Amino acid sequence: MTDSNQTDLLIALDHLEGRIKSTAVLEELREKHVGFFTRRSTAEVVEQETKAVLEVVEARFNAAEINERELIALIFRCGNLVHEKRWSENYYEPEIGPINQAIRKVQKAHGLKPGEEWGLGEGPDEYKDLLSQWDSVYDRTREDLTLELCTDRLRDIVKRFEYQIDDMKCEGEQSLFQWDEKRRLYVLLQNYEREAQQCESVGAYLAASILIAASIETRLIITCLEFKEICEKGRKSLNEERKFSGGKSIGRNPLSWFLDDLINVSAKCGWLPWVESNSSTFNSTVLAQVLKDVRNGVHPGKKMRKKENIALGLEQYKDIRAANEILKSGLPARPKQK
Repeated sequence: MTDSNQTDLLIALDHLEGRIKSTAVLEELREKHVGFFTRRSTAEVVEQETKAVLEVVEARFNAAEINERELIALIFRCGNLVHEKRWSENYYEPEIGPINQAIRKVQKAHGLKPGEEWGLGEGPDEYKDLLSQWDSVYDRTREDLTLELCTDRLRDIVKRFEYQIDDMKCEGEQSLFQWDEKRRLYVLLQNYEREAQQCESVGAYLAASILIAASIETRLIITCLEFKEICEKGRKSLNEERKFSGGKSIGRNPLSWFLDDLINVSAKCGWLPWVESNSSTFNSTVLAQVLKDVRNGVHPGKKMRKKENIALGLEQYKDIRAANEILKSGLPARPKQK
């Protein structure tokens, strides 16, 4: 073993030893009693218990149980909880009180009775300016309080992602608290496509291609789940064909299908049509099979058996990206959410 390899090994061992210790700390914290607060609890009690929760949250992150997006979502959930309690107890009255008084004065001057308000976007400009000030105070105090509750390390992480914070909070919330399969698949799709773009930007074309292939597989699953009746007809038609050919039939749940099954059912449903350009016609089913082979690029044995290129260059990646766009164009639009 070379000195360089020995150094890398020692770094890796040290890292995993640190992770084991972090996991032990997390388990110790979980065994502690975490206080329970109710609506009658004071802001001070809520703050103390929320700090205890944040201690567990940070331990979960240190133990690699949650990622940065999930961490940020949990940090801001904790901050919101304490902020709402403080707000309800008039903690920010010295700053927000004069704005509330000015708002009531404007309302009265325009003939509004107590309890009456203008609709969204209505009212005179001075009223709209005061509402903007009110919102500004609310948002600033909430963000300041959230950072105040954080340890130095958590505060540094939040500041590091300050320009992405809203997107990261949203994705973290969906990852942690969204259990609807279709919606989680949409989040997964966004992650695949975002990371494919990141890989493309640094010339990691093999990684980008595999992620693009994974994204089209995700799109096919989503489409099957969104259009169940059409999908079921396609599945039954495919199973009838396989019955006569001796092939294996597939079950009802698209999440359990192989990519080949997804492609074949999608073709039966008419979602992988022939696509014409000015001078050529492209078979979407064949393009889907190409992307399946690209996805299988994670398997070294398959690459060796097929004697495929070890790496992918920009021109090859352009072909994969174009195939993905053609496949996307044939899939039906997402139904409007009720």
